[in-house]
Amino acid sequence: MNKIKLVLLTLMLMTASFIVAQTPSVKAEIDSTVLLIGEQARLTYKVFNSKGTIIPPVFADTIITDLEIVDRSIDTVAIDGVVEVDYSFIVTAFDSALFYIPEMPFVLDGDTFLSNALSLKVMTIPVDTTEMAITDIKPIEKAPFNWKEWALYALILLLIGLAAWLGFVFYKRWKNRPAEGEEEVKEEQRAPADEEALAALQLLAKEDLLMRGQYKIYQTRLVDVLRVFIERTFEVPTMERTSDEILSSLNQLKKKSADTYDDLRQILSLADLVKFAKYNPPVDEHQQSMSKAEDFVREATAWKHQQDAQMSETEKQK
Repeated sequence: MNKIKLVLLTLMLMTASFIVAQTPSVKAEIDSTVLLIGEQARLTYKVFNSKGTIIPPVFADTIITDLEIVDRSIDTVAIDGVVEVDYSFIVTAFDSALFYIPEMPFVLDGDTFLSNALSLKVMTIPVDTTEMAITDIKPIEKAPFNWKEWALYALILLLIGLAAWLGFVFYKRWKNRPAEGEEEVKEEQRAPADEEALAALQLLAKEDLLMRGQYKIYQTRLVDVLRVFIERTFEVPTMERTSDEILSSLNQLKKKSADTYDDLRQILSLADLVKFAKYNPPVDEHQQSMSKAEDFVREATAWKHQQDAQMSETEKQK
């Protein structure tokens, strides 16, 4: 009887271990919690049981403000049937502060898992006053003013400014000149932003870029269509901004229409992985991005029209 109980207990423990091992999770680790200014630490996000698609958060040059990324790497290890993917970042800071690294979202097979939060203290280098005596500050001595030298500098600056202004005027005229044999297209003759974006997306979908494996070109063109749409609809510059900066400029959309905002975030995250991390997802994920892009254009346009109508009504009431 005791032997049967022992066998059952062993089977229960093995089953529990298997279930735990199959549960996706994300763990954040840092190899040092206290640094001097300019020193480096390794921050690692360990993703367990990631057999399917992983969409990590996208970091540009920093993890958080003033915590800069020096280097980054991705490593995959399989242990006893559990796949572990390590996203490692070498970080540093050049200002003394206590940095709070918040929970970071990772999308695993369509579900979002949050890492644990971390903290990192960066301190200044202490000064040994016994080795280096501190003396009084000497008074500031004024240098004699040289009129001839400053007059020459002023003339040079004036000539540089004049040349820059003339160059700008000629460049604007050259850039805005009408194309040979074509008439200038007035802004009011341009199609609405949503119609223009949907037409461009449909044209992209009909091309055989995915069949030829040109995923990076496909994602770049898809995101460029959305950049133009966002710039025209929300009147915010997008072409020179990163994905994080574009998302930050749409906080009002995030508050009022979280699902629409989340579609855009997933589209930009996948595009950044394909373009910068050489991530190669299945074709159906690219097609899902296209579908989400079309939904985003429609939903964002409807939301913007609703906001404009509410603002107009408020102005009338005033």
